[in-house]
Amino acid sequence: MTGSGRGIGHAIALGFAAEAAAVFLVGRTRERLEDTAASIRARGGVAHPVVCDVSDERAVRALADTVSAEAGRLDVLVNCAALRMHQLGDPTAYRKPTVDVTVEEWDRVMGTNVRGPFLLARALFPLLRAAGRASVIDVSAGAATSGEGGRAPYAASKAGLEALSRTLASEWRDAGIAVNVLVPDARVVHEDHVRGVREPTAGARYVVPETLVPPAIHLATSGVSGQRILALAWNAANGFGGWERWEAR
Repeated sequence: MTGSGRGIGHAIALGFAAEAAAVFLVGRTRERLEDTAASIRARGGVAHPVVCDVSDERAVRALADTVSAEAGRLDVLVNCAALRMHQLGDPTAYRKPTVDVTVEEWDRVMGTNVRGPFLLARALFPLLRAAGRASVIDVSAGAATSGEGGRAPYAASKAGLEALSRTLASEWRDAGIAVNVLVPDARVVHEDHVRGVREPTAGARYVVPETLVPPAIHLATSGVSGQRILALAWNAANGFGGWERWEAR
């Protein structure tokens, strides 16, 4: 579970642990990972925090060695780690004109959001195959298809992630590994939003990170592959409640 120190990754990690999964918590900040691990253990679950920058090939190889040594296989990989526009410098800025984006900023976003899942796919494939029936869940965003102005690095990275996901779904089908995309279908409130910083988009809807937990559990266990699931719509269609349940207030 990458990006499990906060937000969507934190919520899905707790959700999987509640289903008796032993969860490897992956992220760059040890304190956040330890907080997630403590929450899981307080509920009787099993958690293994692993500090790892997913854009770093050597760090990803070390992560694979850790999972191999401690578990011998990997049943589910959730790619949730991502850099968003407000993490490029100004914490209040969710948009930046493309011509003002630096090459360094572009590379940072691509490194985490696309290179990371690619490196993880290569390094963890043997462990996923060893599970016999495994699942990869790539957490994407509406920006991948909406073409919103001012979010070029983020939108392009999510579109790239979805293309990688479709490719792996085709390549790994015979290995028994399902690969799917999961999209919130609304803007997700995280701790930056809690501090009062919300993207100034007219008509934007905000949901809690837990919105993605039911469809993530479904994708982890159902065996379907090559799908792009909209979390909010999936919840409503499958008896987990609609907007009124998941709205962030």
